Amino acid sequence: MAAEHQPVATWRDRLYQSYVSSGQAAETASHSEPFRLRDYPYLCQRIPPQLPESRSARILDLGCGHGGLLYCLKEWGYKNVAGVDVSEQQVSLAHQKGLSEVARGDLYRFLDEQTAPANVIFLMDVIEHLNREEMFKLLDSVHRSLSPDGKLILHLPNASGIFGMSVRYGDITHEQAYAARGIEQCLSVCGFENITIYEDKPVVYGVKSLVRRVVWNALTAPVRLLYAAESGHFPVALSQNVLVTAEAKHASDLNLCLRAA
Repeated sequence: MAAEHQPVATWRDRLYQSYVSSGQAAETASHSEPFRLRDYPYLCQRIPPQLPESRSARILDLGCGHGGLLYCLKEWGYKNVAGVDVSEQQVSLAHQKGLSEVARGDLYRFLDEQTAPANVIFLMDVIEHLNREEMFKLLDSVHRSLSPDGKLILHLPNASGIFGMSVRYGDITHEQAYAARGIEQCLSVCGFENITIYEDKPVVYGVKSLVRRVVWNALTAPVRLLYAAESGHFPVALSQNVLVTAEAKHASDLNLCLRAA
């Protein structure tokens, strides 16, 4: 009897299912090491100022990987959190580390299955993995899933960064990189406002990181000056990645804008 024909996995399926073993997962993705806040200095400094005060806020992390951000959120007192990732290895690792809030599945379906709007949705290092059609579909789904005062927080490669292309092409699953104007355009079209882009300067959490920050500030100054000489203004960010925040503009806001016009 002939063997049953097995569907051939796509290149994406193959890469995502081996995301941990192929070395593309975060450096903190270790089976043997427990979660520790000190391993996440970037998240600990950059994320809390963006979060709501209420610890009962509903927070979703799409493409959460092995759950490092969810762990931090729980340590900061946020208990109403959930995450999803397509990689079986990443989700398995999250469960091994005690994060039952991480589910394996499709991001769009995960959003459709939510029974209540979210106050904050994270897309940390996600949209660069999507083509334009997929990205707009996801941003539209995120917008529908946010509460009227909801916030979207993204982290993505910076096409304007001095070494931004090393991130863009450092992972074969990356499809895009965006400059500031490009991501602002995408978010605005999808109904977001109050878009803010933060440069990923080295965070300071010790002597070595302080030296890195000083060197960064000193050596990027001439590049900013050169950019200003050509364009007439200073660039938003020169770092490899950027953090972006945006607020959801819902139908009531749009109606107010139309009446005001």
